[in-house]
Amino acid sequence: MDAQLRIGGPASSKGNWVKEIITYTTQNNLPLDFVSTHLYPQDEQVQYPDRVGSPYRIGDFFSATVREVEDVVRKSEKPNLEIHWTEWNTQTAATAKQITWGDNIYVDNLYAASFIARNCLQLDNAAKSLAYWVVSDIFDEGGIPHSPFSSTYGLISIHGLPKASFNAFKILRKLTGDIMTVTPKEALPLGAGCFVVKEQSITKVLLWNQNFPEIKDQKSWSGSVQIPSGLDSALNIIQTTIGIGHGSPWETWQIMGRPQNLSPTQYDLLKAHAEPAYSFSKLSTKKQTATINFTLKPGEVQYFELSPPTETSIKRNVDPEELKRWELLQGEKSKSK
Repeated sequence: MDAQLRIGGPASSKGNWVKEIITYTTQNNLPLDFVSTHLYPQDEQVQYPDRVGSPYRIGDFFSATVREVEDVVRKSEKPNLEIHWTEWNTQTAATAKQITWGDNIYVDNLYAASFIARNCLQLDNAAKSLAYWVVSDIFDEGGIPHSPFSSTYGLISIHGLPKASFNAFKILRKLTGDIMTVTPKEALPLGAGCFVVKEQSITKVLLWNQNFPEIKDQKSWSGSVQIPSGLDSALNIIQTTIGIGHGSPWETWQIMGRPQNLSPTQYDLLKAHAEPAYSFSKLSTKKQTATINFTLKPGEVQYFELSPPTETSIKRNVDPEELKRWELLQGEKSKSK
């Protein structure tokens, strides 16, 4: 056997048997290079039907379970083991009766975006990997889907349409740079959050307002974020929003009557609604501070990118005097024709 092969497990659900496999392999002098396990938000309804006896706040089961497994490993006989969550997605349920593994709308709709943004950022240092299950709806566990949306686990539909989940990961990919400290002036609403990074002169702000199936009539979240700019001049600001009809096409398909076979125009509409909304404006500063005002509906994710104005782009990499001579020469050639 190749000594470079890495051995791990137990590939269990809900973090089960992690402590047991560490203890067993230690006591029996067996190799163990990492632990792996799976988790879904609706596992809370599996473990605590209708949330009776659940020790977690609404929406906290997933992140708390990941942290609990991290704590188990760090206090174990092998505290430096890598932790890999090798299967998870956004399947959730408001009640125990609503648990479904094959017809769960929360992998297709807007809910997925805010869940992914919130939990991936909060759990970024809790594991070596968080592997979303799966990439595409062209996936045969339970049968190949035929309709544009089918509650299949993919980030993209069978027609290649990005879902809200895909767009959330696309935005998370932009958060390169140094993490800045965020200091709320008041308690944030349940499920709401803010994450800020700075990369050279560009500041990136991500906001989310996670919605919960257990809560009816959840409110929008409005507020402001103050960013040190170091300048008293206006900044360029690009806003990206994932919401219903812009970055989440499932809701549009529902309103259309859930057509099985899309016409070319219907497909074009869903493709357009699968793209997040983008806008550009100038943001004034005061006392070298920029203030971003925002409103997020339940489930929405917003990304802001602030940058100082830059010099006008150079059209050609050529000496200005040489360019003048070229212009004159072209004019002479034009006269002679």
